[in-house]
Amino acid sequence: MMGDDEYERMSRETKTTCIRDVRAGNRVALFAVVRDDSTRKRTKTGDSNLSLMLVDPSAESPIRSNCFARTATDLPETVLSGTVVKIEDARIQEFNGKPQAVIYAGTKMRFFDLSRGILEDSVDGQYATMLSEWFRKRTAEPAASSFLQPSRRNVLTISEIQENRVFFDLYAQVMHVIPGARDDRLILHVSDFTLAKTPPAISDDDEKALLYPVADRLLKVTIWDDFSIDPSALVRGNFVYFRNLQSQAQGNGAFDAVLHNERSERSIGGKWTLLDHTHVEAAKIRKRVEYLQINKNRNDDAITRTPMHVTKVSIKDILQTEQVPTRFRFEAKVVDHLPIRIEDFARVLCGYCDSSYGSDGKCSECHGSDTGSLGFMFSFLLGDDSGYDSFLPVVVSGTDAMSFLSFDPADFKRDVVALNKLRDALGSLFTIGGPGQPRVMDAKRTMFCVQSFRPEKDTVVRYKLIATELVWY
Repeated sequence: MMGDDEYERMSRETKTTCIRDVRAGNRVALFAVVRDDSTRKRTKTGDSNLSLMLVDPSAESPIRSNCFARTATDLPETVLSGTVVKIEDARIQEFNGKPQAVIYAGTKMRFFDLSRGILEDSVDGQYATMLSEWFRKRTAEPAASSFLQPSRRNVLTISEIQENRVFFDLYAQVMHVIPGARDDRLILHVSDFTLAKTPPAISDDDEKALLYPVADRLLKVTIWDDFSIDPSALVRGNFVYFRNLQSQAQGNGAFDAVLHNERSERSIGGKWTLLDHTHVEAAKIRKRVEYLQINKNRNDDAITRTPMHVTKVSIKDILQTEQVPTRFRFEAKVVDHLPIRIEDFARVLCGYCDSSYGSDGKCSECHGSDTGSLGFMFSFLLGDDSGYDSFLPVVVSGTDAMSFLSFDPADFKRDVVALNKLRDALGSLFTIGGPGQPRVMDAKRTMFCVQSFRPEKDTVVRYKLIATELVWY
């Protein structure tokens, strides 16, 4: 066991400061052991963050070290309990009455992997080995100080939520963002795909069942009291870590969850953190989706959710099929779109005949003026390599368009936030060209499901998008 004199000698030789001597306002070098398993997270401002609880033989309580970096590559993704770290030029500040070390990009940090013994015959290598051995022996003792014992978070999956009013942590992906009626509330529908399942059978007559049910049950999360919430910071597809969610039973066997940012009588205080898509927990969620063999397109260019029981064909096969109506599933790229301006993808449509309203404020077909409402109405020209002139014009409208984009239509000419959301959605399919460039650039191969139909008083077969939903990773 390392004695106090030996520890202090090694601390002097490595020119580091004992944790017991750390004071707010100083800049110090630390040589310590990481107490808890830690994973890199993404802060609300976009920085990468790694929070470490550090201990050494002099410590009476652990010191938290918050490591920030502008790029994820500056920090390791995961640091395991018992890892030894040397930090140079850490800034000490006081937080909630306790000293805390803050490390920014540029601060030198070195993590010692001692799984194979001493890495080098140097003072740092010897000291790292001594600290690792000290921590291993101290935590193995029955009477070890409680602050040395690694903390254990109550991390659950959605499928494991079984009790009411239990505090837990959750890693999940945002499926929908619903702004609340109040400025201090935000409602999310999230999934970790632990309840995802394949349907035993789907009837082709059931339009709603056509959309492949990836997430069998979404968890509704209501975030309260976070006055710093910017709704644009959370979008569909984000991976999020929720700390101290509280479960709420709904009386039908299902559960919702709430997160109160402020500590109070009804909450122990919680927070949420955005995760990079390469984060280890985000990767687990993505693997669950892949395990179900859904949403797989060639080269994983773009991800959509489509009914897997519909036979996959090519555009050439579709054009040679005369039977109407028929459903098809196929891979293709967006070649062009109409209207030319994406700001015109939504318009006022008649509630009787779905025709567009004219500039006179009346339906261009039935001339009604009292049933109009805003709706999606646009089309894609899709193409693949199945044959000469293998292009398919596809109408995207109504509830099928809303399911495809996962948000409601808006006046994109006036609503900048909604227009940016539309740009993000289309960005999953192709790059929107700028002035003097093609409208569609760098299109990604994507899975679509369409249905053929023949309009009244028309002999031409047309196609509309159905049962297709973008999945934003």
